[in-house]
Amino acid sequence: HTGSYDLSSPRGWLEYQENICSGPGAYTVIRCDFRKEEGRSEGHWMIHGQDFHFSRLRSSLLSLETSAKAICDIDVDLSPTIKRTETILQSLLKETERIIARVGEGVQGRSFLVMVTLLWCYESKIDTVCVKGHAFTNGKMPSSNNIQPLKVALAIADKDQNS
Repeated sequence: HTGSYDLSSPRGWLEYQENICSGPGAYTVIRCDFRKEEGRSEGHWMIHGQDFHFSRLRSSLLSLETSAKAICDIDVDLSPTIKRTETILQSLLKETERIIARVGEGVQGRSFLVMVTLLWCYESKIDTVCVKGHAFTNGKMPSSNNIQPLKVALAIADKDQNS
């Protein structure tokens, strides 16, 4: 029963998952761009920071005190979990590409932005890490073919200097 959750939105989907998972979890959001060149029948995906995001999922889940020992006991290197995550990510992108192909007109030479939310959830009932995924797009394609990354500067103050 999904109740009042909007499962089409990443936030609603995560809130729903929080209520049905039996243990703690970690999530990440990956930006994926689909590009279909002019005159080509096949498109391609650019998955931004996949290794970083998978590493972040692993470290976040292992940092949760309540589940870290159990997870380490059942799956020391989490390789099977990473493999399941890759499979879910590729399945979501393949389904999204199928939907884009149905749209047809106007896709050539454009990029299509998809945000994929991946959730690792320790399920104590079955003593394993479950992997779940959600894909979201607003259905709009950026008008620019030259998508530039954001540049961010971050400064962190030392607590002792502010005392």
